[in-house]
Amino acid sequence: MKSHTLSVFLTLAIGVFAAPFNVTISDRSTSLGCGSKPSQSEIQVMEASFQDLLHADEESRRMPPITWVHPDPPPHPPVPPKKRTVKVVWHNIYATTPTGNVGYLSDDVINKQMAVLNGDYSGLFTFKLTKLNRVNNNDWHDHVDVGNALEQTMKKQLRVGGAETLN
Repeated sequence: MKSHTLSVFLTLAIGVFAAPFNVTISDRSTSLGCGSKPSQSEIQVMEASFQDLLHADEESRRMPPITWVHPDPPPHPPVPPKKRTVKVVWHNIYATTPTGNVGYLSDDVINKQMAVLNGDYSGLFTFKLTKLNRVNNNDWHDHVDVGNALEQTMKKQLRVGGAETLN
């Protein structure tokens, strides 16, 4: 009963709040949407409409089932897409400080991340680590930001391979 009540409430809430209200009041006709401040009489009209929907019989609230029939069945079963291998060059940019290396990733951390990547895309891609490039550069580590000139310089200097290689 709770899940049915919740689904009815959500259906009504989405239907009521997803689109602007078209409320006609004797003193004005207005379209209300997000950020609108309806008058007390408009609120009463909307509440009455909501209550009518809420208490309507279940059959009138139910949407008809959606069916889709393809006119011609496929001539053969679909062929699964070919699994592709993506070469990966991992650039680990780190900084050296008086207390040690900041941003340095161990082989174990990188291998675990590659396993996550392969797990997430297991149906379509296999990611193969072809090169691990560790770069000790305090300036890049501390000052590269998305779109800044230093980022462009770093990418030009480190890029390995073409479009087939993920850097």
